[in-house]
Amino acid sequence: MSKAVIARMQGDEYQALYFWYKACGLFHPHSKIKSISYEYDVAKSFDDVVIEYNQPIADEYDGMIDMDFYQIKFHVTNNGEMTYSSLTDPSFINATSVSFLQRLKDSVLSMTGQGKRCRFYLVTPWGISASDQLAELVSNVGGNFG
Repeated sequence: MSKAVIARMQGDEYQALYFWYKACGLFHPHSKIKSISYEYDVAKSFDDVVIEYNQPIADEYDGMIDMDFYQIKFHVTNNGEMTYSSLTDPSFINATSVSFLQRLKDSVLSMTGQGKRCRFYLVTPWGISASDQLAELVSNVGGNFG
């Protein structure tokens, strides 16, 4: 039981540190950040850190972005890797029935339906397995599925 509590505490700390890392962007003179939220449930399952911009910003492909959503997934061990099956397995995100990819799809549809142009990020200390099909799908330009 104590290992589970420690893991949870470390995960909360990892998420808080990521929030503050992003919050530092508010101090840049050229920042277009309107707000940074912590546990902001506007897009279910992508609520850990949310950035809203004063005006749209350009993305890596000359599109425009209104908001960025970050889901933080901390792992206590450093010996794991993400695979395509991780993203389709609900247990990867400590769920029982809905996978990370299904939650991503639901969030994208929800925000698109509200007229918001958004990016969604998974932040984790684990890398993508080089031998997995997922490695072929993720772009080195912006880290998105390409």
